[in-house]
Amino acid sequence: MRWGKRDSNSVLVKRRDYVNSFLSSGFAFAGSQFSVQCFCDNDYGRYGRVDNSECDMPCGGDVNEKCGDVWKNSIYATGIPPPDDVTGEEQSCDRPIN
Repeated sequence: MRWGKRDSNSVLVKRRDYVNSFLSSGFAFAGSQFSVQCFCDNDYGRYGRVDNSECDMPCGGDVNEKCGDVWKNSIYATGIPPPDDVTGEEQSCDRPIN
């Protein structure tokens, strides 16, 4: 996932809130990383997938939800159709490399 838009000001991240926020911004995918960072873009997967169990940090706003991990994004489809060359209804754990 490229960092099309980033919101790291929210300590109380809830998956529903950031997915809805990025949906209203017109992005196909939302991602969370390190419990409190939120990202979005129209594609993801550039650095490969890892097992979902590697995205195991609780969300800052709801410990019952998972919000990525260190340098790993939990990815969610917002409901907006992605560009033709990307498919992604399935949630995944994605590893960015800095």
